[in-house]
Amino acid sequence: MGGLARRANAIEAVRRERADVLLFDGGNCWWGAPGLSRQSQARLNVEAMNLMEYHAMALGASDLALGEVALSERIAEADFAVLSANVFVPTRGELLGRPYVVLEVSGRRIGVIGITASSVVTTTLESGSLPTMDPYPGSVVSGASRLGTWINDDLVVLDPGRGLQRYAGKLAESADIIVVLSNLGWPANVELAGRVSEVDLIISAGAAADLQTKPWQAPSGVWLCQAGVSGQKRPGEMLAEVYLSVDGSGHITQARGSQTVLSPQMKNNSRIIELFQRYRGQ
Repeated sequence: MGGLARRANAIEAVRRERADVLLFDGGNCWWGAPGLSRQSQARLNVEAMNLMEYHAMALGASDLALGEVALSERIAEADFAVLSANVFVPTRGELLGRPYVVLEVSGRRIGVIGITASSVVTTTLESGSLPTMDPYPGSVVSGASRLGTWINDDLVVLDPGRGLQRYAGKLAESADIIVVLSNLGWPANVELAGRVSEVDLIISAGAAADLQTKPWQAPSGVWLCQAGVSGQKRPGEMLAEVYLSVDGSGHITQARGSQTVLSPQMKNNSRIIELFQRYRGQ
């Protein structure tokens, strides 16, 4: 399970040192290699994340393999925000998850937006093939801008840049800092950083040459760090930390990062082990 039991202990250690901690996942954490995750349709994953008190996660491309019905059930079971500003359910005429959430820590309002990649695409939509309703109500769109990709015949992944632009503008009115959880991969997230001026930090997951936990500031002023890499040898066995210094105006003045390798030598969390045992006994 990618070091879930070790991750829980590592997170507890960080929280013992600091009170101003937000815990996120960049996505692709619900549906991976065959095992308890698939057997439980990610129920185990959601329960484990509830125990670890996650604040938010972005839906990833592989998570969408669960399908709309199972995903909706898992979202309802999660005690944390499950985010995607660009996964649309045509039959319901609405986004699958919440596009964003506003959290408060140390007196700051942190707006968090989720962005989903579409690497498990089955069909590319043609212009006009989406329902006539606008997936982003109140915005001005053309037929071409509604292009997306079908996933499992019940979900559509819309253009991520447009979803981000839509909700970053709204969040700027209520949040001091805007963070994006995106599994588009490092190159695409670097490009995305130049498109939305309201964003302060992009936590990138997905395709990348290596972990970029040392935050990098784009020419636009947006900070980026790579907190996960698709295809790494032991998925989920890396805990990335990003520390932000924020001035009185709500601007990030400094960002630094570190990473913890959740090696097999680390102690397992007893609550997560008990959770595994319960699912193995079912």
